[in-house]
Amino acid sequence: MAGTRIGPEQIVDAYEAGPTPEEIALRYRTLSLEAVYAAITYYLANQEQVKAYMQSLQREDEAEWKHLGHESLTKLLRERLETQSHTVIDREQVTPTL
Repeated sequence: MAGTRIGPEQIVDAYEAGPTPEEIALRYRTLSLEAVYAAITYYLANQEQVKAYMQSLQREDEAEWKHLGHESLTKLLRERLETQSHTVIDREQVTPTL
């Protein structure tokens, strides 16, 4: 939704999971209740297009995951953890003892 980090797909997902529009607005506090109702109304009037849009987002996410590769992500996380652990070890070595 404009001016927030909440996409219409998040509202649709929440709506399909069962909460009321009021509950959705409470969950996403940056959205007004009117904006939630507007997104749901648009979704109900254009379900085929919205579902096609959401499927295209899912395909893009899957393609990006495949592009990055599980091994690449694991390697990146491992490198970050090693860097952090070296930083902690370096700090402990420089700490003066009394």
